[in-house]
Amino acid sequence: MGRDLGSEDIDPEDGLAGERTDLAWNRTGIAVLICIELLLRRLWPLEGANDFGILLLIAVGFCAWALALVSARRISRTTHHGRQVMDGSTLKWLSVGTFAIATAGLCLAMLPV
Repeated sequence: MGRDLGSEDIDPEDGLAGERTDLAWNRTGIAVLICIELLLRRLWPLEGANDFGILLLIAVGFCAWALALVSARRISRTTHHGRQVMDGSTLKWLSVGTFAIATAGLCLAMLPV
C-alpha cells in the first residue's frame, strides 16, 4: 500500500501563524510611522529648543523601532519551519522606541498651540 499523504506529521496550519505574525508586525510598523508623521506635522515648523528636544525624541523612537523591526525580520527569515521568538534585546528596543515616541507626544500635548 502507498503512503497516505494525509497522515504526514506536517500540519498545514504551521506556516500561517508566522505569516499572521509578520502581517501584524507590518501593521504595527505602519501605525508607528503614522504616529510619527502626526507628531512631526504638529511640531513643524521648529521654533525653539523645546521643539528640537521633541524632534530628538521622535528620532530616537523611530531609530529604535527601525532597529527592532529589522532585527525581528532577520530572525524570521533565518528560521524556516520553526518560528523563533524575538530575543530580549529586540523587545527592549521596541520598548525604548515606544517610550520615546510616547514621551514626544506627551511633550507636544503640553506645549501651547
